[in-house]
Amino acid sequence: MGKFGTSWQLMKTSLGVLRKDKEIMLFPILSFFSCVIILLSFFAGFWFLGLPSMDTTPWLWVIVVFLLYFILFFIVIFFNTAIIACANIRLNGGDPTVSDGLRIASQNIGRIFLWAIISATIGMILQAIREKGGWIGKTECISL
Repeated sequence: MGKFGTSWQLMKTSLGVLRKDKEIMLFPILSFFSCVIILLSFFAGFWFLGLPSMDTTPWLWVIVVFLLYFILFFIVIFFNTAIIACANIRLNGGDPTVSDGLRIASQNIGRIFLWAIISATIGMILQAIREKGGWIGKTECISL
């Protein structure tokens, strides 16, 4: 089976899991609304407290953006872990619940935390390359 056939089979299996467990579609919804709340809280904080000057405190912007990246990555990874946990339970013959996904994601909170730090760091590095990297940062797609 080629790449397309394997991808198609994986997609059919995934859709089969979703058909049997529609409640796990709650995780992307929770993830979305959690991210929106975090973004709104950051913007509201800047709205009421004022924006710090980029000239006098550039390091503060780096910290704020990294913190925002980290929190958003953490939320997304947490809920993705919950979805994967539920899918794994279903594929092993079980009947997963939303609480199963949240429980398993919570049990792996340390790993999720570390992965969010790695993801946020790489995200910041890639953003810096895109902004200051000249022609390297302008490259649309790098093929390995």
